[in-house]
This record gives sequence, C-alpha cells and structure tokens, in this order.
Amino acid sequence: MDAAYLLPLLGVLLLLLPLLRDPSATPQAETATAMLYLFGVWTLLIGFAAVLARQLRSVDEPEGSDGSGDPPGSEAPRDSRMLPPDTAEADNAAAADPPRSGPSEEAD
Repeated sequence: MDAAYLLPLLGVLLLLLPLLRDPSATPQAETATAMLYLFGVWTLLIGFAAVLARQLRSVDEPEGSDGSGDPPGSEAPRDSRMLPPDTAEADNAAAADPPRSGPSEEAD
C-alpha cells in the first residue's frame, strides 16, 4: 500500500531530473535524448502503476470473490433482460400499449 503513495513522488522526481542538468555544459543540443528519457520514464511509470494496481486488487479481494466487485452472495439488480422470456415479453407489451384514458369508443 505504501508503494501506491510513493509511486507519484518517484514519478515527479524522475520527471524533474532533466531540469537539474546544465545545458550550457555540452556543446550540442540534447533535445532528442531528453525526450526519449521523458517518454521512457512515463512508460515505466504506467507499467509500474498497472502492476501495482493488479497486486493491490488481488490483496483487497476477499476469498471466494469472482472479481466482479460484488460481495459473494449478492444478487444483481433485476432487469428485463434477466427475466424469463414470457415475463419480459409481457412487460414489453404492457409498455408498448399504454391504457387509454378518456371516453370509450366502444359501441354498446
């Protein structure tokens, strides 16, 4: 867990390191090298964060969990896609044909 707090600090330190060098000390421009360094550090930080997130997720999951994030034994909310076909069709038919209000047009 402490690594999750230290990774951003390490990232800031590594990304600010090129600012400490003295550009006037070298006769040629080092822009390409600096860009490769920055993108390399950025890629490594993304990789470390992915590995760290995966490890923290496996540590935080209780035993018997299927990885869905729901506690074991909890049911998903009821949805018409999960109902038996006859119930889902009846619900859809009722929604498509709302009851009529007003005077009836039936002849007696």
